[in-house]
Amino acid sequence: MFKKLSIAAVFALFFSAYPVLASDFTTSFPGLDQIFAGDVAVHELTITNNGDGAWFSVSAFPAQWISQEAANVFIDGSKSATIKFYFSPPEDTKAFSYRYAIKVENVATKESEEKTFLLDVLQRRTVAVLKSSSVSCTECSGEVILNMEAENIGTSNIRDVVMFLTVGDNKVEIGQSDLLRGESLVFSGSSFVNEYKPGDYNVKGELYGNRLLLGTVEKTITVPVKKNVKVEKIVTPSLFGAEVILRATNTGNAPDNAAINDIPTGNWWASYSGPEPDQKGADWTWFATLQPGQSTELKYSQFYWPVPLAGAGALALAGLGYLQMTALVVSKSVRRKEGDDYSVTVHILNKGGPVDGTVVRDVVPHGFLSLQGFETAKPVVRKIGEGTELLWRIGTLRRGEERVLHYTIRASRKESLASAVVKGTRGSSSIVRRSNSVDMPYPQSPESLKLKVDVEE
Repeated sequence: MFKKLSIAAVFALFFSAYPVLASDFTTSFPGLDQIFAGDVAVHELTITNNGDGAWFSVSAFPAQWISQEAANVFIDGSKSATIKFYFSPPEDTKAFSYRYAIKVENVATKESEEKTFLLDVLQRRTVAVLKSSSVSCTECSGEVILNMEAENIGTSNIRDVVMFLTVGDNKVEIGQSDLLRGESLVFSGSSFVNEYKPGDYNVKGELYGNRLLLGTVEKTITVPVKKNVKVEKIVTPSLFGAEVILRATNTGNAPDNAAINDIPTGNWWASYSGPEPDQKGADWTWFATLQPGQSTELKYSQFYWPVPLAGAGALALAGLGYLQMTALVVSKSVRRKEGDDYSVTVHILNKGGPVDGTVVRDVVPHGFLSLQGFETAKPVVRKIGEGTELLWRIGTLRRGEERVLHYTIRASRKESLASAVVKGTRGSSSIVRRSNSVDMPYPQSPESLKLKVDVEE
């Protein structure tokens, strides 16, 4: 790494402290014009004593990259002496014009004389130095950003500078840019570690220019353990009971012991058929060990003992069966969470046949702030004229399947929430359903409002 010189400060102090005096000796120093970094040049200083014999002290400012044969020399009257100076800037010295001064002083009389000159240091090769580097995090679970600041200290421009970033086994190439002579640039690259296993990983940055390696930097990051098991419940009711699927998925990055909880109906007229739980209490619990990205399903059924029906009962069952086959119910409710924050729930229940291409659309009007607090599925969010549109693409709703969607808003004034809209197709028919609308309480009101209005065909 080259060392810069603070030329102006050094010589402002030097020249103010050592005025040139008329002396009884003379000096001769041809000076230097230029030198290539990594070379060594020898130049001689000749001192001629025009007076009596005396000691003379010799020094160079600044002393960086300079060594001299002697610091003191005795010269008889009318005699001369020569002292050699060696200039040796390192190979990574920045191409620049450096100012030097050589001072000669008669030790006895304190008379002095100075020689100043500019030395141009040149570079034979492409040279860049890394001035600094940084990594965006040491404990990372998302994006990792590496910054490398490089300076061109050579005598020519460096073309097509490209950065390679390696995190673990993943290596990416980031852009190209020219680095002009004397210019400093910060090169940045990023990589994601969302799916990395917990542990320590090496982060390596490499800069290439003119097809040469300009510099390398290495850092170490840690990916922490992230555990997260999600359980989804799918209920498919029938005339004589219900089929239940409990699906657990490990979305973390480490093995996890999943606790799958449910409360099967315990009425005398319902019987349970399925795997025995590992633990019984207020609810039932099944345990499973899941690897990252792994899912498991637990299925059980409940059978409702039939009761003889006749007459009106048969008609009631027929009517119920008709509603079960044709109805799509949508409702909307709201409850206060804390302060001015409210949780909005959209509940969809398909009592009929499968509904394909199901899309749920809701609008958060102006006056409310969407907090992105999606407790279930995350919708597509965009700004529209009426406010903020939330769009869930559910796909196919099977018969008896229900979906519950949550999101959080912050109220700034009293205003109504419009109906949510559900669209889909059943066979060749299009289906459109609207939920009830919701009147919000005043902000900071202790009230909690929850309305449900079913709209059926």
